[in-house]
Amino acid sequence: MTEDGQPEITLSLMLTTLVKVLKQTSYGDAVPLIEQAVADHGPFCALVYHVDWAGPFPAPINEGLIRPLVQSGLKLITVGGAGYDRVDIDYLTSKGVMYANNPRTVMHRTADSTAMMILMACKGATQQEKSLREGKWANRALRGKNPRGLTLGIVGMGNIGTIVAENMRQFGMKIIYSKRNRLSPDSRSSWGVTFALRLHEVLTLPLLRIAEEKDYEYVSFEELLARSDVISLMCPLTHATHHLIAAKEFAKMKQDVILVNTSRGAVIDEAAMVDALNSGKVLRVALDVFENEPTVHPALITHPGTTLLPHAAVLDDTLMQENVDEMFDNVEAFARTGMPNTPVNAA
Repeated sequence: MTEDGQPEITLSLMLTTLVKVLKQTSYGDAVPLIEQAVADHGPFCALVYHVDWAGPFPAPINEGLIRPLVQSGLKLITVGGAGYDRVDIDYLTSKGVMYANNPRTVMHRTADSTAMMILMACKGATQQEKSLREGKWANRALRGKNPRGLTLGIVGMGNIGTIVAENMRQFGMKIIYSKRNRLSPDSRSSWGVTFALRLHEVLTLPLLRIAEEKDYEYVSFEELLARSDVISLMCPLTHATHHLIAAKEFAKMKQDVILVNTSRGAVIDEAAMVDALNSGKVLRVALDVFENEPTVHPALITHPGTTLLPHAAVLDDTLMQENVDEMFDNVEAFARTGMPNTPVNAA
């Protein structure tokens, strides 16, 4: 605990009979700290990577950072958060190290914030608040959109996308989606099925059910771009999705489209997005993530059609404890069964 009673953010190297805690620091400073920890206290079987993302932290998680741990016998890394674009999964897999993320902790939080941002962008809530704060009262000229009857296109219909779809259907939106594999009627979410199988029936959790196709329409990515009034990006950042939305994709969208991104910033080419806003092609954007965080494209700061959050969609008063709980649940499951609850790779 810190002097003011707050929990100290740390990296923990865990062994059955030993927990070694390292101070959070930058990548360059963490390398010798890890080397020394292994030399003095190794071997370690698991790394719990629990950091304050607002401060300096050792990333990416790659061979240069964790080689001493791997050489000492590391078998598991568990990290807070669902994304793993800053992790060298191929390296971990080749060395027999399992990587587990925290999808349960962030799933509903991200989906709830996405729904909020969709409604804010449709209603022009940020712009109306600005008018109020400037003493102008309501901006009657602002083009608000009634979400009822609009088509919401979801790119990436996984757990979060499914929750967003269910939430926004309550506001009368028609849901279309694009993903690598079409959802089958009455099937369970792909994460839910994988999770249950990988747990070997050790733990049972409620699994999300996917609505029938009559409710959520599967379309190609190209058709989604052409038909959507609102586009919500829910896909992970990979080599294939880097700049998934760029100039040619904006050109295929409807006039006055609304774009919401709570996935990863680099899924969108920010320069192209600014051009689309300036041209009037895109009416408004609502963004929780940015291409070069924590730097934000200056035109996004000043443009009147933007709603911006500082990668804060999941932040609330219970996030920290639930994040810790899920990480250590992964460690416990791995110790008991040889498999963490939420594995990303199969080492």
